[in-house]
Amino acid sequence: MKRIFTTLSQKWPEYLLEILVIILGILLALYVEEWNTDRKNDEKGREYLILLQEDIKSDTTDLGTSIRYYQRRKDHLGSLVEILRTEPPLPMATVDSLFWNLYITINYVANTETFQSMISSGDLELITNQSIKTGYYKLNKQYNITYKYYDNNYIQYLLDFLVRTRNYYSLDQRKFFDASFVQSEAGINDIVGGYSLIARYQNHLKESQKQAKNVLTLIQDELKK
Repeated sequence: MKRIFTTLSQKWPEYLLEILVIILGILLALYVEEWNTDRKNDEKGREYLILLQEDIKSDTTDLGTSIRYYQRRKDHLGSLVEILRTEPPLPMATVDSLFWNLYITINYVANTETFQSMISSGDLELITNQSIKTGYYKLNKQYNITYKYYDNNYIQYLLDFLVRTRNYYSLDQRKFFDASFVQSEAGINDIVGGYSLIARYQNHLKESQKQAKNVLTLIQDELKK
């Protein structure tokens, strides 16, 4: 026992140095592992930003197309109301054509595949820029508001319009057999109501496009870093 204590008293600096080297080696390995994980997460987060950027670019383009489409519908309905109020009774073929410009519609659907993939995989935390995440959550909320308005208001209006015109309109043949409803004051008021609904839906599309452009700017600025 005395020999052991003697040996320890003589070699403790050597043993201490070995322990320190082992500890430093472990700490260095942990640091390298953490650094490598952070680097991979940064790369993956950047890849997600690039995908989100492409999604939103596509969305802003598609939103612009939808906004212009509904502007044409508004212009057409405005002209239609003026014609119905000032012109003599219209030929049946003209009434059919005018009606279908009211009824034909496009439902805008945003491309949120990348964002939904990040949520389902738990990778949303890889986007470290809080402004981007907050902005996209607000954008996604605006998309949902736009969808609901289209489904609950505009489409419902069109369905109700068909019900009100069932005595005048053949859904199977997609033709009016009696133009009296569309050319009546009640029919004209229905078309004016459709104009107002289209205008509100177009405003939702414009707000979606505005927010999409804001998020796109944030992403582009982050990718420049």
